[in-house]
Amino acid sequence: MSTAKLSGTPPSTGRNSRRHLWIAGIFLAIAAIVARSFDFTIADAFFYERSTQAWIGAKTWWAVDLIHTGGGWLVRLVGLAVLLIAAFGSRF
Repeated sequence: MSTAKLSGTPPSTGRNSRRHLWIAGIFLAIAAIVARSFDFTIADAFFYERSTQAWIGAKTWWAVDLIHTGGGWLVRLVGLAVLLIAAFGSRF
C-alpha cells in the first residue's frame, strides 16, 4: 500500500511556521503604541482627583511599592524569561 498525502500543501518549515508570530508581534506592538494615549485618558478620568490635583492613592504602599516597583520587576522577569526561552528553548 502507498501512503498518500491527504493535503496538497507541503509541510511548513521552521522559518515559515514562525511568520505568523512575527505578524502578531508587530500588530501587538502597534496596538500598544496606539493604546498608550487611551490609557492616559482612562487614568485621568478615573484615578485623578482634580480638586486636590493629585493621583488617588499617591504615596501609598500599594501604589508605589506594590504596583509600580513590584510591577516593574515582574515585567522585567517575564521579559527575561521570554528572552531565555526564545534563545535556548530549542535546545531543551
